[in-house]
Amino acid sequence: MRTEELTLAGFRHDVCSAVQPMAVATRFLGSLPLYRFGLRWINPPLALAHPLDSGGAAILAESLEETCSGLGKDGSWYRRLMTPMVENWPAIERDALGPIGWPRHPVAMARFGVRALPPASWTARRFKTEGGRALWAGLAAHSVLPLETWGASAIAAILAAAAHRAGWPLAVGGSQAIADAMVRYLRSLGGEVLVGQRVENLGEIDGAEIVMCDTSPEGLLRLTGDRMPAGYRSRLQRYRRGAGVFKMDWALAGPIPWTAKECSRAGTVHLGGTLGEIEASERSRSEPDQPFVLLAQPSLFDTTRALAEFEG
Repeated sequence: MRTEELTLAGFRHDVCSAVQPMAVATRFLGSLPLYRFGLRWINPPLALAHPLDSGGAAILAESLEETCSGLGKDGSWYRRLMTPMVENWPAIERDALGPIGWPRHPVAMARFGVRALPPASWTARRFKTEGGRALWAGLAAHSVLPLETWGASAIAAILAAAAHRAGWPLAVGGSQAIADAMVRYLRSLGGEVLVGQRVENLGEIDGAEIVMCDTSPEGLLRLTGDRMPAGYRSRLQRYRRGAGVFKMDWALAGPIPWTAKECSRAGTVHLGGTLGEIEASERSRSEPDQPFVLLAQPSLFDTTRALAEFEG
């Protein structure tokens, strides 16, 4: 959650996360009074647009009905697919996003599992139109898993349900604003934030009730030594990194002239083409010829992100 001037002065880019679907859809973050500490959200008119070679675009809107309408003859199937998850989201959110265990709401979770466990490619092929198939494939591609993997539909279902519950919002000023508000709130509770303090071993911070390590598997092994169970240490040692992610930032003189007008209303645009093209991209173990691209365009909706003469 950092925002910096990475290209030109006055252009504020998110260093990593840019769009925050889960920040307002989840119970914990939604319970924090971060608005009192300066955090503001913007919801673009559309959460997502997926342009097609035909010139149109499939859309994901906060309104389930608007999304169904945009999908044409796939609208009724999408409605049947998503309505139970949207309506039962409060019951399944904690179980779907939390540690694996016996669910608090087993019936709701069973209904979710029926939709989440199949491979995303299998679910996508139940759509009749190119747009419907591409929309589901693009959502599932956020998992960075081959679409043929069992469970790959889960991330598509969760992201779509989050959009229909609260949209895919952007933090005004960039993702740094979320971190800043959380730090201000923590300090208001008496907390302290220390940065630039190198820790070589968790023994250096004995006495803490909770220790959270946001690091690589190798780093965690160095920090914990023999504190972790042998089986878990062995799994960390066997960890193999997957394909990398490449990010590019642009300072543009004006809005992108999309052929599909829906793209100009969306905070996120999926550039991936058809279901088959996204499958090939996600299956590739090297740099694909046509990579699946997540494009965020916050300056269309947040005037703090670019110089006035370049907004958009």
